[in-house]
Amino acid sequence: MMAEGLFRGAFVLMIAGILSKLMGALYRIPLSRIIGAEGMGLYEMAYPIYSLLLIMAVSGVPIAVSKMVSEQLATEKNQESYRVFIVALLFLLITGSFFSWLMYYLAEPISFQVLGDPRVVYSLRAISPAILIVSLMAAFRGYFQGMKLMTPTAISQVIEQFVRVTTMLILAYILIDRGVSYGAAGATFGAVTGALGGLFAVILLMFFYRKRHFFSFRGLFKALLSTVNLYKSLPLIGRLLTIAIPVSLGALVIPIMQTIDAIIIPQRLQFAGFEEAEATHLYGLLSGMALRLVSIPSTFSLALGTTLVPALSESNVLAGKRRVNYQLLKALRLNFILVIPAAIGLFIMAPRLTLLLFDYKEAGEPLRYLAFGTIFLSLQQVTAYALQGLGLTPYPVKNLCYGALINILINYHLTAIPEINIIGGAIGTCSGFFVASVFNIRDLRRHGKVGMGLVSIIKKPIFASVLMGGIIYYFQPIIDNIIAHTNISTIFGVCLGMMSYCAIMIGIRGITDKDLESIPKIGPQLSNVVLKIRWWSS
Repeated sequence: MMAEGLFRGAFVLMIAGILSKLMGALYRIPLSRIIGAEGMGLYEMAYPIYSLLLIMAVSGVPIAVSKMVSEQLATEKNQESYRVFIVALLFLLITGSFFSWLMYYLAEPISFQVLGDPRVVYSLRAISPAILIVSLMAAFRGYFQGMKLMTPTAISQVIEQFVRVTTMLILAYILIDRGVSYGAAGATFGAVTGALGGLFAVILLMFFYRKRHFFSFRGLFKALLSTVNLYKSLPLIGRLLTIAIPVSLGALVIPIMQTIDAIIIPQRLQFAGFEEAEATHLYGLLSGMALRLVSIPSTFSLALGTTLVPALSESNVLAGKRRVNYQLLKALRLNFILVIPAAIGLFIMAPRLTLLLFDYKEAGEPLRYLAFGTIFLSLQQVTAYALQGLGLTPYPVKNLCYGALINILINYHLTAIPEINIIGGAIGTCSGFFVASVFNIRDLRRHGKVGMGLVSIIKKPIFASVLMGGIIYYFQPIIDNIIAHTNISTIFGVCLGMMSYCAIMIGIRGITDKDLESIPKIGPQLSNVVLKIRWWSS
């Protein structure tokens, strides 16, 4: 079976994630002009309810399917891998149908009694079918990931987001004449059409990969017939739930933590002497701007974690501790290569970046304190996926809860100090992810899954990142003198930092020829260019 390598798969998912995030960020500009601030409010009120129910219906299943399929394929039990997929698909059909129905049925009481705006009922009902469709799509994505094929997931993500954004803007434009509640409902229905587009894409890709002999539809049909025997399927369902439930609980921790932050931080800022409007403004700088920038580098760590689960599951079955340790260190190394320079860049360029992207220079202050949280956030994500891939699913949930507790305690105390104020929220967020990542690494070491070598893989990225930071710090004022426009000079400064970091890493062999060759399509050409440059320089 042809499979995509760890870096290649992560790179493909990262590109898809960046494209999806760009589309997800840009659509808000025209949508807000179509349905206005009131319509955006109705739209934003419906989405958290949908996200919560979707996590409960789907969250941990793709990882469980990915892990179980990779284990079966590692031992050449192809028919069992088909059964895993069929059982997961039928299970998600049931859970997706239930939560879709639940959201539609409870739309009225939620909008009246919980959200306090009866107009949200249209948006809640419009988006409810998406839960079922996304649930079914999750089974297909998990199956492909279990075969270590990340391209189908990446393609379906981009198609899903493109169809979603396109239809939501069209429907919002058509329906806004009937009222703002209908315009918002049209926008939320984009999630349904987007999910249909993504599901259609993964089904078509199954036919495409069938030609390459990855699997047979005859085997899938046999698995469907054997799944009818519920007695034989119960152990499989039990194992699926054993893996999926802890992952789902872990996925719920961060939204709950963000909700608690939204309650605690503004209240404690008011306790520190800020007016209600000032406290809300400061919280917006932290959560709506600084945290959004910090989450961008984590796109790669999420992609890397997704590819890591099936790779570690297979190695844990076949190759043992040495291979597992090698893959873990390789994943962590690739993660550090990207996130350490991102953290340094965010720290140095913080006010400029928030001015460029949000037109709020003051958001740069909390961003500076959050910048190094980029490293801890990505480390927590990669190590959590590693623990899940190795079958240690309860540990990431427990460790993230420890981090959330630290985050709450620090936020509660520091944001109430007038001299610290919103910076306390940034420190609390960084501390929470730091604690969770440290405990994850401890559990990996304790179970003998990762040996020594963590220090050696971060030396070169740190060295190159510090040099990059020095170059930006020295040359940015010169660029400002040449280019009068602040935002344009900021873009040039960012490009200078990226190019200098890549050059330094290639020069000190922090990025190897194998790393470059792993990049899809252009990797071999890049590797040849680098070899010629090294030959000329020698």
